[in-house]
Order: sequence, then structure tokens, then C-alpha cells
Amino acid sequence: MVSNSHRPEQPLCTRLRCIWLNLTAAVLYGSILLAPAAADDSALGATLGTSISTAVSSAFIDKPEASVNPIDVELGSLELTSLGGRELEAENLSEKKVVLYFWSIYCRSCVDTLAELEAQRSEFEQENIELLSMHLFESRSEVVSEFLGKLGLTLETFLVPRAVRDLFSVKVLPTSLVFDNDGKLLARFDGMADSEGLRLSIMQRVYQTDAEPAQFETSN
Repeated sequence: MVSNSHRPEQPLCTRLRCIWLNLTAAVLYGSILLAPAAADDSALGATLGTSISTAVSSAFIDKPEASVNPIDVELGSLELTSLGGRELEAENLSEKKVVLYFWSIYCRSCVDTLAELEAQRSEFEQENIELLSMHLFESRSEVVSEFLGKLGLTLETFLVPRAVRDLFSVKVLPTSLVFDNDGKLLARFDGMADSEGLRLSIMQRVYQTDAEPAQFETSN
């Protein structure tokens, strides 16, 4: 019998491979966030790939923590057009609270959450909450439209350029921003991929009193 003190250690090659995989995921994800402004988001998204993006996104799913609001942007300042041709106009949303869900076809957990949120869309509509899909890292509308069509998803989707992504300081996928009836930011949820938890968090926030400060959460 071999005693615990003489158990063989984990092979060095295995430990080095784990370190290499972690570094590779970090470098690839960092290249997307820190790439020059002139870089093509479509190419950046394609280089990420489904497997790596899922691994990176999953690192942010659990343990939401409060964070400081990094932005001061109102919904009415955006100029975006949906895949269906509708412009995002503040006056059309003035009577509603609005949730912007930032995601990418290259992020598997984001896609799963989007599908689950769409299934819950009627619950948002009953509470006069507009749920909008904000797509990142792919500027070709035909690619995103075909992807959504194959999954049978009909949630109104906008292609978000890098400038808007930077404006809202979106650094983790998925990210959800919640706006009040006046187009002011109420809350943000960075990395929350649990659709039911996200829905409950949004509902809780929109029914808090106006006197309470905005809520900002991130998942690590």
C-alpha cells in the first residue's frame, strides 16, 4: 500500500497545459477588448470562436458583486438601427423601461440566455419593459439574421458598433443595462448569464423607489 505522503504529484506537463490554456483564453479575450479602434469587430469575433468565448464568459457567471457605475449615458443619446430597419428613438420608448442585452453569436452562454429571455418576453411586456437585443463582434447583418433565423429567435436586434460598446463600457458578455422611463440608467448586470436570476434582478430593480441609488452588479 502506498501512503498519502508518497502519492505521485500531478505530472508537470498537465500543470503546464492548464496554465497555457488559461493564458490563451486571457490573451484572446484581451485582444478583443484592447484592439485598436480601427479593427473590424467581425474579424475579432470570429477569432474568438465559440469554445474560447464560452470559457471566458463562464468565468463571470457566479457571485454578483456591487460595482461603481462607470458611465453616465442616457438611452436617448444612441443612434442605432435594428436588423428590421427600425431606428432606436427615445420618444418611442418614453413610456417604457428598457433593457439592453449585449451579447454575441460567438458566446454560447449569451445565446442560451438570449433564447431564455425571449421565452420570457411576455412577462417583460406585461410590466411595460422593452427588451432589446444588442449584438457585438459581428457587423454583417446577414450573418446575425441567419443565425437568429436558424434558432427561431425574433427579439428585435441591433448591431452595436465599437463606439457604442466603449460608450457603455461593455467589457464582459453578456451585459444587461436597465433604463427608466426617462432614459436614465437604473442598473447594469455584467456577466449574469442566468436568465431567471437576471429577470428577477431586473424586476426587483425597476420597482425600487426613485430615491434609491442606481444598482450595478458584476459576476466574477
